[in-house]
Amino acid sequence: MRFSAVAVSSTWITKRLLLLSGDVEMNPGPLGQHVEDPLDCQCSLEHIYKIASLDYNLKAVAKRLIGPQQALSIIDQEELSEQDKRDEVFEMWLKVKGSNATYKELVALFQALKCTETAKAVRMLVTSNAQSDDSH
Repeated sequence: MRFSAVAVSSTWITKRLLLLSGDVEMNPGPLGQHVEDPLDCQCSLEHIYKIASLDYNLKAVAKRLIGPQQALSIIDQEELSEQDKRDEVFEMWLKVKGSNATYKELVALFQALKCTETAKAVRMLVTSNAQSDDSH
């Protein structure tokens, strides 16, 4: 019986010391709803087509998204319209990136290429859709 009294006493002392240290709360309560940054969300095909139609240098963007060889193989296809080329570049990027394709990456890419207006347009498109989704 003496052993169990020591164990209980030791546990009680440990809990008290932790509480005194200030690092531990007795009941932290619910963490609340985690608000996710819409730019960290996985890209949707619907948004990608809208982004593909924005104003930017296709060759520079394509090289960064899918690599120079793949980019040129799409861009050099004369039978494709400019918009079809843009769509194909982004579709290929989505296939390669899969669930890791985020809007944040696209905004960073456009900013790196000094396409600040395009970066703003992507940000606005995504955040405005996220806000409208929250209101439903």
